Order: sequence, then structure tokens, then C-alpha cells
Amino acid sequence: MGFAEGNQTEAVPIRLLSDPTMQGIHRSLVISSLNRILQGIEAKVLMEQLAGLAEGSTGLGLGMEEEEIPKDIRVFSEVAEEPVSRDSSSHAMPTSVQQNMPGWSLFAMFFLVIPLSVTFIKEKQQGSFQRLKSMPVSPWLLIGGKIIPYFIINQLQFVSMMLVGIYLMPLMGGDLLNIGNSPASIAILTVSASFAAIGYGLMVATFCRTSEQATTFGGTSVIIFGALGGIMVPKFVMPPFLQKLTAISPMSWGLEGFFDIFVRNGNVRDILPESFMLLTFASVCLSVAAWRFKTT
Repeated sequence: MGFAEGNQTEAVPIRLLSDPTMQGIHRSLVISSLNRILQGIEAKVLMEQLAGLAEGSTGLGLGMEEEEIPKDIRVFSEVAEEPVSRDSSSHAMPTSVQQNMPGWSLFAMFFLVIPLSVTFIKEKQQGSFQRLKSMPVSPWLLIGGKIIPYFIINQLQFVSMMLVGIYLMPLMGGDLLNIGNSPASIAILTVSASFAAIGYGLMVATFCRTSEQATTFGGTSVIIFGALGGIMVPKFVMPPFLQKLTAISPMSWGLEGFFDIFVRNGNVRDILPESFMLLTFASVCLSVAAWRFKTT
């Protein structure tokens, strides 16, 4: 009766969806735990069906017809890790190229804090800074003149790194850099990260008085951002408390955005949160730099 009906029903498939950047060992633990939970549910359903059959009989198991005896007590199909294809249309786990190419591109963008701030300080020491301030123009216009050349440099750096990943790395025996299917997302995220890096560099430049200060503080802070942001060590191999600290690094925001595009095949909508955080960071840094530019 209950079991006879159950025998005609196929096992319920369970599919596990996980972040592609999750470590394989963590995914295996989740799959193992989920299968044990499903086995417990199956055992409970079996006992309920046995109790229902025994309730209408003269004794436990008596009166059960042969066709009522369950031949397959599994009501769920076992959860298994699906094989992952790394071709151009489907790739789940980030390769070393997908981790390092965007990561070190972001690091190079932010490392422009040193030449930018040193140039700014030299202008102050040589008197060019005072002559610029004496001009009847907005501080934003003067800052914009410094943003444009470094913005172009950042874009050229990023494009060069991507070309290396696409064309040069396979020739050297490495993996091909798969850049996803949304060039617009890459452009938006790259522009946002570039503004964030330039804004931070200008802010550091307005607070430092000597080239040595700018070089020491700027270089050290960028290295810290890179270490916390998952550039030097992938985020998923960090201890849990360090993974939480990555949220304070703008490089982490950019890297997660590139993972959304390269690894998760995301589109413009998927990278909007990271782009918004980078642009907010850039706005704050540029506002502080403009205020310091005007008051010093």
C-alpha cells in the first residue's frame, strides 16, 4: 500500500549549489553531512510506513502482501560532487591564472601611490604646487589633471596583464585566462578600481611632507591591502578571522568582482556591489585630497 506506491516513485534528486571558490575539502564535508541527514529522513519515513502497515494487521509484519514489502527504501538520490568542466563555457574553480592575473593587476594599480605621491611632493618642494593653487580654478580641476594620466596608465597595465594571461601563459604551459562573457563588467570594474587606487594615492600625497614618508607609508599600506585582500594568499586558504578582515581591503572588493566575472560567469548586475564600494572609497579619498589641497 504505502510502500507499493513508494516503489513506483523515483528517488528525489538533491543538487548542492556552492560557491566555485570554496575549497574541495569543505564541499566534501558538506556533501557527507547532507547525505547523513537525508539517510536519517529516509529511515524515519520507512519506520512511519512500517508502523502504518502493522497497525492494520493482526501482528507485526502479518498480513503484508509480498508487493507491499519495500524493495528500495531510499527516497532521495545520494548527493555527489558533480564533475567540473574547465572549458570555455563552464569553469567553476578558479585557476592560478584567474587568481593571480586580476589580483596582481589590482596590486599594480594601487602601487601607483608611490610615483603619484612622490611627484606631488616634488611639485610642492619646487614651488609648482603654489603656482597651481594661485590659479583661479577649482581644486577639483587641478586634481583631475593628475587623475587622467595615471588613469590611462592603470588601464594599459590591466590590458597588458590580461593579454599575458590569454596569449602568453598558455604558451608557457600555464592555464588559459578565461575572462567570462561580459566585457562591460570588466570595463566597469577596472574603471572603479582605477579611481579607487588613484584617489587613495592622492590622499596619501596630500598628507605626506617628504618623499620618504610617501614611499614608506604608501608602499607599506598597499602591501597590507594586498595581503589582506587575498592577492598574496588566496582568501579561501586564510583562517576564518583573516577572511573577515579582508572586507576592509579595497583590493578584496576588486578581486571578488573579477571572480564574479571570470569564475562565476557574472554580468554587470553581479559586480555592481563591488564597483559601488570601490567608487565610494574613491569619492571619500578624492574629497579628502581636495580638502587638503585647498587648505595646505
